[in-house]
Amino acid sequence: MRGFKTAISTLTIIPVGEGQKRYFKESLYWFPVIGLLIGGGLAGLWRLWSVLDIDFNIGLAGLILLFQLILTGCLHMDGLADFVDALGSRQGREGRLIIMKDPHIGTFGVSAIVMDLMLKLIFVHQLINQNNILLFVHIMVISRSMMVELISTLPYARGEQGTGWPFVSSSTTKARFISLIITVLIIFVIGGGIFSVALLLSALLFTWILSKIYLRLFGGITGDLMGASNEMIEIMLMFICAISGTIYGSAL
Repeated sequence: MRGFKTAISTLTIIPVGEGQKRYFKESLYWFPVIGLLIGGGLAGLWRLWSVLDIDFNIGLAGLILLFQLILTGCLHMDGLADFVDALGSRQGREGRLIIMKDPHIGTFGVSAIVMDLMLKLIFVHQLINQNNILLFVHIMVISRSMMVELISTLPYARGEQGTGWPFVSSSTTKARFISLIITVLIIFVIGGGIFSVALLLSALLFTWILSKIYLRLFGGITGDLMGASNEMIEIMLMFICAISGTIYGSAL
């Protein structure tokens, strides 16, 4: 349990007390659990909306996105913007790392944020129309687990210590596999099936592709790349779920 506070303070804005000791290694086990809490909150908002019997699905999709942005403190969105700005700069490895460290967001980054929100709004709206409420939970759990996959398999890209350094330096193969086992258990306990396994395998493949891109362009992983990965994996999984129609349909 001691890594739980570190995980929740890293991935959300939920206050867990000031000055507590941070357990980065143990926190990696809890990443999919934090995804479960976030996904459960989104599903709960959806359930409340259905109880109120409000026929305005696009409004619900917007509220779900807003709730997620607030709960995560837009942390992953910032990483995505920095990542795309670095790609658009056409500079070498060191230049890309410097750009990602710059707190300012450029044109490429702004465009990435707009596209991210537009795509998510479209996909979430489609999932609402299909009544695939449990898929939100699956997506949040799997995407956080894939962050552990990257943290545990890539070196830290920067020469100096940054926000992602404590996680990368303390990661182990054990943490990687425990996180993956917890992910599998969660998606099966909450109603996983063949489609959930396909989602996890798709995420693993996409994460492996990202790892190769990060190694080539940046020499490893950073805190910004962790956040960018979460956003891209979420969008990829939402797209798969949205186009799958009634292949997987269940409601809380």
